[in-house]
Amino acid sequence: MDQLKQCKKLEVHIQIAIERPDLVQIFYKRPDQAEFREEQSLQSAISPSSANGWQEVSFEIESGSGFADSFRLDPVNQQQRVRLGLVELFCSGQ
Repeated sequence: MDQLKQCKKLEVHIQIAIERPDLVQIFYKRPDQAEFREEQSLQSAISPSSANGWQEVSFEIESGSGFADSFRLDPVNQQQRVRLGLVELFCSGQ
């Protein structure tokens, strides 16, 4: 995907429902990388939501060399029931 290689800033929006407070983490790779790296990840604390259980989590990821064509989402760190809704990725800067 040449579009991701040219993208310098990516927005990620995730709908998620969980049972207990935790962390959601997303990993990205640059075009020349084969594996995910901890230093190329972002995380956000999340808690159960009363609004039908769903909440929105957003990330803005910047990479001067663009992005590879795969991402990794770790929705939680501890064992629990997780529901994922819509996951959207948008290039917001080239």
